[in-house]
Amino acid sequence: MVSASESPHARVQRIVDEVLAGLERPIVVRGYAYVRWPCCEGPKHALAWAVAEAHVARTIWATLAERGAIPAGDAAPERRFACPVCFRGWWHEQRHGRRSRRRSSHGDPAGATCPLCQDAGTLDAPPSCVACVTMAVDPDGVSAAEARVAEITRALAPWGASVAERVIWRVRAPTHDAAPAALRVAVAAAAIATRRPGRSLEAHDTAATRRAAWRRAVDEDARVLPRTGRGVQPTGASFASLPDPFPLLDVLAARGDALVDLLRADAVVWTRPIALDGPAFGERVVLEDLRGARPGARPR
Repeated sequence: MVSASESPHARVQRIVDEVLAGLERPIVVRGYAYVRWPCCEGPKHALAWAVAEAHVARTIWATLAERGAIPAGDAAPERRFACPVCFRGWWHEQRHGRRSRRRSSHGDPAGATCPLCQDAGTLDAPPSCVACVTMAVDPDGVSAAEARVAEITRALAPWGASVAERVIWRVRAPTHDAAPAALRVAVAAAAIATRRPGRSLEAHDTAATRRAAWRRAVDEDARVLPRTGRGVQPTGASFASLPDPFPLLDVLAARGDALVDLLRADAVVWTRPIALDGPAFGERVVLEDLRGARPGARPR
């Protein structure tokens, strides 16, 4: 029974707690004790319960949908979630091109297939209990953020970006001030167009410095200068006439989201996690490796 005074946050937390409380305990996870991909294909020491928790999180996500906590229907752009086992490797391959088939050392005799996404890199449900809470507490805000992401990619189209057809969510606090390549190209062009003779280019590695470079080019009515090498840019256009992506990026930042990369028609977005009020999934797990021994503490 839903109380009229129950907040969306409390409702989501209650549903998650009910699903977790209904699990048969203890949850014993054997095999996949540590998922070890090659060095560039982390997470380097992902514990086995990432696989087990993803299956539980799928049940939580379906229950949230059944009880109306998240809206039914297809999102536009399509909504996906980063696989906790192999997303970093998949992301690297999308950015740089796959040069060879991945080799796995997680004990699967079949080789490279990820036990969660089968090497797709993404999932159709959040992969953790925290991710379910984070994405379900404000479903309208998530949908609005996805619409803003599509608008940002359209604003960056003159700089080589493709319009986002999928938004890939990764529930984690941003660890650095990342920016998609198309945005960095636009900011570099703005800095070049307004550079004073004899002065070197400054680094634009924060949102504030990138915004300042763009604003200076607009205020000075600068135009995009020709460039050598590969890449797309609107040579000859004035910056004042081009779409300004920064107000849209500010809308994302106000929600705690960050657009960190654009991969063809995919947009990778990080969002800050919302912790569970009750016991976490890891507190309900007994983890054993292939020998039946308990491994060390989970890395943070």
